[in-house]
Amino acid sequence: MILGGNNVTVSSKSSFTASGGTGILDLTNTAPNTLLTFTIPASSSVANLQLDGNVTLAGGITGSTLTATTSLVHNSGLLTFGSANLQIGNATAATFSRTGATATYSGDGYLIWNSTNAAGFSHSTAAAAGAMTINNLQLKTNFTLQNARALNVIKNLYLNGGSLTNSVLGGTTGYVFMGDATNVPMIQVVEPNDVITNALQFNNANADYTFTGVGPNTITATVWPATATLARNVIVNITGAAVLNIPARTINGDLTLTSGVLTWDSPTVVTIGSGSTITRTAAGSLNYDANGNLTTGTLTAPNVNLVYTGNTPPVVSPVGDTGIEYSEPVIVTNFTMGTTAAASQVNLTSARTIAGVVTINNAASILNVNENTTFSAAQTLAVGTINILPAVGIVPAKTLTLGAAATLPTVQEMFLLISH
Repeated sequence: MILGGNNVTVSSKSSFTASGGTGILDLTNTAPNTLLTFTIPASSSVANLQLDGNVTLAGGITGSTLTATTSLVHNSGLLTFGSANLQIGNATAATFSRTGATATYSGDGYLIWNSTNAAGFSHSTAAAAGAMTINNLQLKTNFTLQNARALNVIKNLYLNGGSLTNSVLGGTTGYVFMGDATNVPMIQVVEPNDVITNALQFNNANADYTFTGVGPNTITATVWPATATLARNVIVNITGAAVLNIPARTINGDLTLTSGVLTWDSPTVVTIGSGSTITRTAAGSLNYDANGNLTTGTLTAPNVNLVYTGNTPPVVSPVGDTGIEYSEPVIVTNFTMGTTAAASQVNLTSARTIAGVVTINNAASILNVNENTTFSAAQTLAVGTINILPAVGIVPAKTLTLGAAATLPTVQEMFLLISH
């Protein structure tokens, strides 16, 4: 069936059936039309899909998905991902073939690989087809490159159930390139999925990373090469208290520890860039003594901002003891805990100075000063509670020293030294 008009809308009660399993739905342009807008419901499928013209894929809802369950052949034309995704396979042995250089892509929907045929992805079937460039690619199943030409993923590579073998016939050359001059790519890895054989390459100086899934697992050099200037922002959200091992790497932007333990050991050095923000919840943390033998790795951080977040009231999330994100940086500049919607409880377990602004959000938030602490800058704290550890036996009480004028909320067991 050839569809070459201006607009085609598929209702939720409509479907396409391939006669004998071999029929093809061909989306193209019939004069005078130069663009076909193909609109689908939340989900729609066709066995064999062919693209021979300029097509915009739109959805009845954001995230609508058109699935080619057996094959997708893209011969020519610009495929624009509007408010819809295009999936190849539905846990079926599907194939993808891009045959021509004029077969191109734009838009922010995902091309999703969900085929059980790992060798079925042919992004450039002939040298004349050249490199394939696409904004967003998601792997729900494994695939292995079949063509020795570049596959450029500009914005998002999402390893969501599948690993990417970045080689052709087991070769030592990788063909997957991330980002471009204006787009910092995001690599999202649902552990234990991975990039196999050859490392990703980058057309932007930076990249962002998100690690989810289960542990224990280790970040590989094929996903995150060791180039010190590469990683910008990193999010760790590993299920439960599972461990994600990190090799010697530098994070130049912000680190968000949502869940799981980002861990390393001697002699590994992890570096956090100057001015970066580290955000922690109760379920996320850092550990530089992975082996538990007190011979630790190193956390290098010239100066950081710290944010501790919690749960929705009335439950106060016990983020608990501060960790090496608090004790190891040369300077802790700004310190924030809680949000307007969610209180936090944080125990300061290292003696140190906070050089910048302390912010306590939410009246239910509690800051426990369990070691001598100095706020060196002027502070205005309107809500929350500050508890200062009192003397215990022969152990003297802890102190909170204010280096400048301050307005404080409720302070209990007060041992307050004011030196401004």
